Amino acid sequence: YSKRIFLVNAYSSFRHYNEYLYDKLSSEGFEIKKTLYVNPDFFSNGGKCSKIRHWFLEIKNVIYLMLHAHRHDIILCWDSHGEARILGLVFFLFAKNLKVISYNCSMDPRKWKKGTLKWRLNRQAFKNIIGTVSSEPQRQAYIDTFDLPEWHFHVLQDSLKDHPARLKSIVDNSDHGYIFSGGGAGRDWN
Repeated sequence: YSKRIFLVNAYSSFRHYNEYLYDKLSSEGFEIKKTLYVNPDFFSNGGKCSKIRHWFLEIKNVIYLMLHAHRHDIILCWDSHGEARILGLVFFLFAKNLKVISYNCSMDPRKWKKGTLKWRLNRQAFKNIIGTVSSEPQRQAYIDTFDLPEWHFHVLQDSLKDHPARLKSIVDNSDHGYIFSGGGAGRDWN
């Protein structure tokens, strides 16, 4: 297998906030060939120009990977699940030998009705994706929804549990023991 990684992520400040990932991969002997960004101005105000630029970057990333990635290279989508699905679909159609690892699959697949066009496109995309999820029920929801083999999805425990010093530095006990989890992922599905 290859130790070459093409890292695809959602925002350009990624390396600044996730330096530990680069350090860990390097210490394990991996080489990050290139980091590809989906949205260089993640915190900027949206609008039509922002969406056009986003789609341009998506297309640019797909073309770059099809030209430069080889069969056993690692294409790792980090917190960019939409990008992983686009890459998975394009690779399914044009470069079946390329696979995508999608770190932190975060959508709720149960809301997609089997047989619809959206379901069919995503099912084809997931044939070229190996994804990580945060729980066994979430893993099973992906497997059941898309009728895919179990090896496509893996439970990956929270990485902060191995970094108690980092966790201690961000914990604020003024909330009386409650934890707020927010964002578009909707991880509390029930």
